[in-house]
Amino acid sequence: MNNFAWGSLTLEANQFLNLLDGNDTFGGALYVGEILGLSLDWQGRLITNITGHGLNIYYDPLAPDNAYLQGLTFAFLDGGVLAPAVVVPLPGTVWLLLTGAAGLVGGRRFLERN
Repeated sequence: MNNFAWGSLTLEANQFLNLLDGNDTFGGALYVGEILGLSLDWQGRLITNITGHGLNIYYDPLAPDNAYLQGLTFAFLDGGVLAPAVVVPLPGTVWLLLTGAAGLVGGRRFLERN
């Protein structure tokens, strides 16, 4: 959850951001911790000062400065969305597997030393 590509993205008053994916394909993504200075159309859930061209931005919904976004998804002009990043917890079986593997590695090291 703390591994975002950009710590923050801030647009000043009257600034406009035009996003382009360097691969000329739709579906790229940018991850930001905090995003500020958006011009929001709440009725249409549209961000009017970003043109996305199919690029998506994912933000940290738990960051205090993002509280105004209410964990919602918004569309950009010309494609793409601003959406909350979703953290999927690992199931208990994965943790069990990892602790078992760590125990095996630790046991092997102990036996090699003795």
